[in-house]
Amino acid sequence: MKTDVTRQPLLPALATLLLVAAVGVARSAWAPFPAERIGEAAAPLGQFLGQMQAAAPGWSRLLAFALAAVCGVQIGRLTVRYGLYASPTCLAIPLYGFVACGVYVASDTLSTAVASWLFVRSLRNFCAAFRNGYTFNATFRAALYLGLLPLVSVAALPLPVLIVPAVFCFKRTLRECAVALFGLLLPVAATCYVGWAAGDGFLAPLEGMAAAFLTPSGYRLFDGMSPFTLAYAGLLLFLTLWSVFSFFVDFFGMGIRQRAVLCFALFALFFCGGLFAAPCATVSVLALAAVPVSVLMPLVFVRIHKTCSLTLYAALFVLFALSQSLR
Repeated sequence: MKTDVTRQPLLPALATLLLVAAVGVARSAWAPFPAERIGEAAAPLGQFLGQMQAAAPGWSRLLAFALAAVCGVQIGRLTVRYGLYASPTCLAIPLYGFVACGVYVASDTLSTAVASWLFVRSLRNFCAAFRNGYTFNATFRAALYLGLLPLVSVAALPLPVLIVPAVFCFKRTLRECAVALFGLLLPVAATCYVGWAAGDGFLAPLEGMAAAFLTPSGYRLFDGMSPFTLAYAGLLLFLTLWSVFSFFVDFFGMGIRQRAVLCFALFALFFCGGLFAAPCATVSVLALAAVPVSVLMPLVFVRIHKTCSLTLYAALFVLFALSQSLR
């Protein structure tokens, strides 16, 4: 690995992501922390994924590991393709792993990984929709993935509201807004129709998700963390706040596309941060928050001296290793 971590090639960045994801998923299976044993209330599709994980736990965790790798690579490709930083870097790839799998890995691993993947796909399609002319296809797919999120993870119930800042950040027309609204409501409408055809009330799935969202999970932020895990989470929080500050400092020096993507990521970060205060919140929220955090956090590393960036990156590695091995 080169001394300048922002200039590291794709393969070391990918190897770091795979290592962090593999250690996090394996450790949560063999020696879970108390907070990881708190499961999330099942959403309609999340219930199916939970049954799949119960029937084949090993294969489900392997699939969750593969989805974590796919999410990290897709975020890294997005950041390089749209030139989000002052210099091209693959740093978003390992940073996704550090956030999504470094602190905690939820007991409902498969549904958490699928929810994070849907969030990444929605972000990618919103970015693809930012161009001249109509982009009905990309806009519809972005809204569709966003609408599927609450059906997989109950904690993600407020996230479809992100469609509002998305249409403003990416400057979509009223026609495209109508298409986005249709794509957003289609998964929920289909779920309600299937439930109604099965004999339930038409709004029964929505009422069930709302009740599950308001049911306390018993999880408390930072509760029961070891000193090393607390220090690791504190460093990630510090870097996240620093990245928000860096965004506002560089705001007027950014390109139009760069500003739009990072601005939407900032809105997504605020929404995901609010999910930690939701009654149903569990450690699965970390996998959702990892998407905007990994997009914004490289802003810190590309701004500072390479020695400082290497020190911070090494500190993430050391604290991750200590938090996973020592309780």
